[in-house]
Amino acid sequence: MNYYNQLKTYISKSAIKRITYLSATLLGKEALYSLEGELLVKSEEFENTKDESFIEEIITLKPELVLFGGGHIGRNVAKLASLLDLPCTIFEDRENILADVAFNNCEKHCDTFPNLLSQSYEFNNPYYLIFTHGHLNDLDCLRYALKQEARYIGMIGSKQKIAATYEKLRAEGFTNKDFDRVHAPIGLKINATTPEEIAISIMAEIINNYSVKHQVIYDVKILNALCSLKFDAVLCTIVDTKGSAPRKTGSSMLITATSMIGSVGGGAIENQVITDAKEVFKTKANKIVEYNLNDKSNLGMICGGENTVLFQYIK
Repeated sequence: MNYYNQLKTYISKSAIKRITYLSATLLGKEALYSLEGELLVKSEEFENTKDESFIEEIITLKPELVLFGGGHIGRNVAKLASLLDLPCTIFEDRENILADVAFNNCEKHCDTFPNLLSQSYEFNNPYYLIFTHGHLNDLDCLRYALKQEARYIGMIGSKQKIAATYEKLRAEGFTNKDFDRVHAPIGLKINATTPEEIAISIMAEIINNYSVKHQVIYDVKILNALCSLKFDAVLCTIVDTKGSAPRKTGSSMLITATSMIGSVGGGAIENQVITDAKEVFKTKANKIVEYNLNDKSNLGMICGGENTVLFQYIK
């Protein structure tokens, strides 16, 4: 299994720490660690020292929303997920509900909830959202979610219903530590009352959860491409920004001879990055370049910031 396949395996389960080396001797080499500090894998074998220059980032994938229930709230959450380009899977026991166009971009599973929950699924960074049409279904879905590795679990319901659900699960051996993982009632408190408003409050809470400072959202399209590369490529990643810049640290673009995935900001800077990547294809060597984004630079941009881009040759 190559490095990027291993990266995908780890990052699909939880956020991880990535060290990227910037010194001349180790330029572009990477090492992945658990958030607890355990070494998971290196991009290649190398000996590092404390004197090496590097950047340290927490990296994760965009969440994959797993919706239990496709009623009024589920339908509106699915619409927002599509708007935000978040992958979405829905579980429902009513076939007519899944025919709604709101779920056209979702992976759909229709059966009784006991049958649905008895099967195995592979999700990338799953966020479980529970709003079925029955309390017993909610109980079953919450039990399932609590047994999974998940950064976010949310369940709709009144305080009385939530307390009763917890009490039943507590009798099965679940603890307050388990329930501390659950956002219930689900959604930010914005005095939402309609299904549309509640869906917005839920999505706001989800965004607030995954879009935290000093965390890089790894582009799953780039990751999938890296895992299946058949030809050489150049991975261009912003490793530092100063001032105002169109993209933040961690933004990446993968360039092959026939395609480009992702973006490092568009416009003049992206055009220059593409040009510089062509040189990397020739030299087959990693490099790092600083771009000045003021109107006096040869890029002709007026943002006023600076971007430092790492070019990694992938073979």
